[in-house]
Amino acid sequence: MRANLKTGKESIDILPEQSFLHCLMANFFRHTPLRTSIVVPFLLQIFAVVGIVGWLSFRSGRRAVDELIEKLGSSITDRIETQVKTYLDRPYLVHQTILAAIESENLTTQDFDRLQCYFLKQVQQPTLVDYLIFGNEDGHVIAVQRLKNGRIVTKVKDELTNGQRETYGLNAQCERTEFLGRKEYDARERPWYRAAVAAGQPTWGPIFLEVEAAVLYASPVVPVYSPEGDFLGVLGVELSLSQISDFLGQIEIGSSGEAFIIERSGELIASSVLESPFRIEGGQQVRRQAIYSQEPLIRGTANHLLAQIDGNLAQILTPKHFSFKLNGQTYLARVTPLQDDRDLDWLSVVVIPEADFMEQIRQNTVNTAMLCVVALGVATYVGLLTGQWITEPIRRLNAAAKQFSQGEWGRRVKLVRSDELGELASSFNRMAAQLQSAFTRLQNTNEELERRVSERTTELQDAKKVADRANQAKSEFLAHMSHELRTPLNGILGYAQIMQRDKVATPKQLDRLQIVEQCGIHLLTLINDVLDLSKIEAGKLELHPEDFHFERFLVGVSDICRIKAEQKEIGFSYQPLNRLPTAVRSDPKRLRQVLVNLLGNAVKFTETGCVNFKVGEIDSSPNAKEIPDLVAENDSSRSAASSVKIRFQVEDTGIGMTPEQLQKIFQPFEQGEVQPQNVEGTGLGLAIGQKLVRMMDSELHVESTPGVGSKFWFEVEFPIAESWQDLQIERSTLGIVGYQGPRRKILVVDDRVANRAVLIDMLEPLGFEIQQASNGREGLERAIAWQPSAIVADLVMPVMDGFEMTRSIRQLPELAETIVIASSASVFNFNRQKSCEVGCSDFLPKPVRESQLLEQLQKYLDLEWIYDRGGKLEENDSKPPSSIEGETSELVVPLATQMSALYEAAQIGHIERIKHEAKRLGELDDRYAPFTKRVMDLARSFEDEEILELIEPHMQKL
Repeated sequence: MRANLKTGKESIDILPEQSFLHCLMANFFRHTPLRTSIVVPFLLQIFAVVGIVGWLSFRSGRRAVDELIEKLGSSITDRIETQVKTYLDRPYLVHQTILAAIESENLTTQDFDRLQCYFLKQVQQPTLVDYLIFGNEDGHVIAVQRLKNGRIVTKVKDELTNGQRETYGLNAQCERTEFLGRKEYDARERPWYRAAVAAGQPTWGPIFLEVEAAVLYASPVVPVYSPEGDFLGVLGVELSLSQISDFLGQIEIGSSGEAFIIERSGELIASSVLESPFRIEGGQQVRRQAIYSQEPLIRGTANHLLAQIDGNLAQILTPKHFSFKLNGQTYLARVTPLQDDRDLDWLSVVVIPEADFMEQIRQNTVNTAMLCVVALGVATYVGLLTGQWITEPIRRLNAAAKQFSQGEWGRRVKLVRSDELGELASSFNRMAAQLQSAFTRLQNTNEELERRVSERTTELQDAKKVADRANQAKSEFLAHMSHELRTPLNGILGYAQIMQRDKVATPKQLDRLQIVEQCGIHLLTLINDVLDLSKIEAGKLELHPEDFHFERFLVGVSDICRIKAEQKEIGFSYQPLNRLPTAVRSDPKRLRQVLVNLLGNAVKFTETGCVNFKVGEIDSSPNAKEIPDLVAENDSSRSAASSVKIRFQVEDTGIGMTPEQLQKIFQPFEQGEVQPQNVEGTGLGLAIGQKLVRMMDSELHVESTPGVGSKFWFEVEFPIAESWQDLQIERSTLGIVGYQGPRRKILVVDDRVANRAVLIDMLEPLGFEIQQASNGREGLERAIAWQPSAIVADLVMPVMDGFEMTRSIRQLPELAETIVIASSASVFNFNRQKSCEVGCSDFLPKPVRESQLLEQLQKYLDLEWIYDRGGKLEENDSKPPSSIEGETSELVVPLATQMSALYEAAQIGHIERIKHEAKRLGELDDRYAPFTKRVMDLARSFEDEEILELIEPHMQKL
């Protein structure tokens, strides 16, 4: 039984009883030239044998070197320990001698003269100690010291020195010579004295640094007791540790090895290299840590040792071995505790370079490698000869097979052999005829496949055309529906604005008109949301950055949403958490759209509690895992950066959302579980907001807890508008009653009567002369006959549309400079662009906002408005301050000190704060009621500039 494995056009018959390794090798070598298949195994065998032998030899040599280094390190460590302990035992021999003299009563601790002479004899022996000192509980001290120049001095403090330690020269006859100085000194406060008292037995005082001599000293000390056990004082020795360094420097540790001794704190005691025992840190001389050694090998060894034990040298209780690499070389280190029965606790470290012992092994390795190269060369030559002898018949057979593959079916293999290759030649000859037949069938099959592919391609092209037509139909539908919905809204919102200017309207009527306007604006917002979502999905929505006043922008957004919060009787707060930039560059329209959506949702879904709007600058460095909470700053100074990263955060105490709802809220037409009174909206706000935020290279985040509230935030990096200049805020159009100069003529062209009526009722009361036309052709004829100052024309009209009318007007010399403002309910970008291309001066979207209309007329006709202020006419801003004072002379104005907070609020345009301060002033005195009412009326109309003009003359008296 055979199993057939197929790969492309080839196949291999493998017997089931063959091993997996055999199958794998067969599958590999069938893609390899036969000559290579014959030569490579020979080479691999030779390389493997020689390589294994070389590796075993290298490993054996390496093991021997490791053992040798370990023994050498142990031997060096033992020598160091023996020498150091022998050296450190010297002071204790001196101690024992002195203590024996005291016990035999040859010496007494009260007789400082005899102690001085006895100390002198010990110090005069250079092989013992350089410094001996005794101090008692009374603070008296006697000390003898041999200086580096060989001179001997004595230091004494007793009843005759008035509490100070005096220093004298000392000659060989134990006589004090010249006086050398005195200083304050209390042995009872010295570390060596305290160490002996605390131990109650022979011990080591702390190692200290002699700054002048730049030498470390150890302090072996022993408490002295009387035969009755009474404490008499402390006997101490200052032992120089430089001799230990001298000994370490004499030890040969390979060619570049080192040895050093450290305390458990990591401070150097001695080393085999000459270096200063201290370093300068913060202007002070401090003991040198091993990790700050001037010798790179000692410094590197100390750092690797600390890394091995997590920085705790107290863990080393027994000898420890470790290896490490430094500057590309391997070193072996041995760390051994150096201890005695007198609380000595040091660490001895020996570092040996591996390279000093590995040179011969490396040479052997090179020899082995050369042997491998020679063996491989010989094996390769023999393999090539063998392969040539075997593969020559196969090469001839392969050439014939290539001719078969090129369609030369008549060719035959001429190979007269009775072995396996002969049988293979016969098989090739039979296969030629079979291949010709198979090729013919394959060609027919390919032609059938090409036909099917062509049919499928045609079907896909038809499907694409259907999809394109569907997208075109969708765009046309949205454009048509937008136009049809905006047209009636134009009349609703237009007359709502017009009727609010009616001076005889009652407050109740004005409130109802405001409700009508709000409902119309809400419907317009829903239309805009659907259009925006369509533009975003089609990739046609773009951001239009511009410079704008950032704080004024945020206050305006807050005031819009604060009104909705006050209507629901919930709290609302705008909190700038730190100093914000004056002006930034971004798309204020889209940024306002996102913020108003978030704040509007927060107010809508909050029935009790409050809504907090927090804005602050954050660090522009990338966050690690979570976005940190904003932290308020008192007076942060912004660096000279070209951009600033701002975080916007909206928090509410509303109904909250479940995790399941959070997964859906950014999907179009999805809303959370809302109460019946909160069902307004299409569910597009968050979907559009997320897409707009992503266009600003950010992400909208949310956290929410059911029944507790929600928190939305996003972060945007804005370029700082350094060249921005603060311009005067435009006045509200509610106070405009006319304009200066000659009467201007306006031609209104629109096929809808309601649209024409709205524009006429907006403009005629201001003194404009108006004529109207119902289509483009009629508008063109009237323009030629009447020569208007400006034309406001619809774009989509019967007979002749606004595009063709404008194009015709621009071709007439007498009308070429006439202002043409395109007004259309279709707000797609291509309509705006097309209107500019045909020659329109500007674009006015429907529903028409009176402020936009008057702003464009003022811009293009160079108008100066006349305002109505309290029944008095004012021409623009030309009235001097004196007339303002006369106007308010009938009002009782509060004192300047009482209006300071109101003045500050008016300067920054904070409407809600202006209302709050006006109400507070009204409560101070009934006489301020007319003034308060005037300020409140202006605040409701957002006339912050007029409020500032009203109170500024009186603030000058402050």
